[in-house]
Amino acid sequence: MWATLGLVVLTTAVVRLRLLDVPLDRDEGEYAYFGQLLLQGVPPYATAYNLKLPGGYGAYAVVLWVFGQSPAGVHLGLLVANAAATVLLFALAARMLNATVGVAAAAAFAGLSLSPRLYGLGGYAEHFVLLPALAGALVLVWSAESRRLAGFLASGALLGLAFVVKQSGGAFVLFGVVYTLLRSALPVAGGSWPSRLAPTIVLLAGAMLPYAALCLLLAWAGVFASFWFWTAVYASQYGSALTLADGITLFFGRAAEILATSWALAALAAVGVTALFWDAEARRRRDSVLPAPRPRGGALRRRRRRRPRPPVRGRAAGSPTRARRGARAGAARAPRLGRARDPLRDAARACRARPLRPEPVP
Repeated sequence: MWATLGLVVLTTAVVRLRLLDVPLDRDEGEYAYFGQLLLQGVPPYATAYNLKLPGGYGAYAVVLWVFGQSPAGVHLGLLVANAAATVLLFALAARMLNATVGVAAAAAFAGLSLSPRLYGLGGYAEHFVLLPALAGALVLVWSAESRRLAGFLASGALLGLAFVVKQSGGAFVLFGVVYTLLRSALPVAGGSWPSRLAPTIVLLAGAMLPYAALCLLLAWAGVFASFWFWTAVYASQYGSALTLADGITLFFGRAAEILATSWALAALAAVGVTALFWDAEARRRRDSVLPAPRPRGGALRRRRRRRPRPPVRGRAAGSPTRARRGARAGAARAPRLGRARDPLRDAARACRARPLRPEPVP
């Protein structure tokens, strides 16, 4: 499976290598400019302003520092980020189901990430959002299985980092909260309410850490007021300019454009979801995807208890005819079979119970 995954990553890389020198597209120029300012020591929202959170600018600063301040450097960093996201998605799907599903998911993602309709060939922030989001989801699945609060804290921090890269990454934080609630907080999970809610609370605390650290860092740099205006006040007005009905209309319009070239993958994904209910292996492993309900206490009490088996020595020494007769009669309790009698042990017990006394000589 690793060889197949390597072939998928290599094929995607070959396509992207041919497009390294393509001029920067749309938001790529904005992110590259903010990244250059960071490399020069200028904090965001000091001389240049935007409604996006600055995590994407930080990612571009790293890319420009490592691969060079050129379109080829930006697209080479995009190639590395896309390959890492493909491997993370494979690891996540393999952890939840199996390696075959992991390779299929990685191949589908790698193919869709090259679609011009999804702006996959440009270095948009969504590529860098996926890195901490997929890493956080992988840690979250492991934490749900191991029930370790430190894992939920780390997962929340990674999902919160996806939000800091761009506001749309907050959807992954919401996913983490819903998944944790389904896995641990519902009554079917068992346990007391504090123990059920603790993972969700720890996850939320971890998700707030990156944003809190960012606010403190920008306040130390003296640009917190400008940061808050552009990313909170102005962004809220910008996001509420469209009504909910307009947003739904735009969503279905864009979905129709995307499905026009990727309907086959969407159909395969729909079939894969239904496999959780008709495929034997998928049903066996779907507990990592959907919470498995546990039987209630009443059902446990009504279940017939297994009768304790008598000791081996007792079965060997007792009367087998009596035991079989009691079982056929439907006795509520297993017959008590006595031990084999030992004359020496009985004589010793009798001596201890009635000590010998010397009789008078006549």
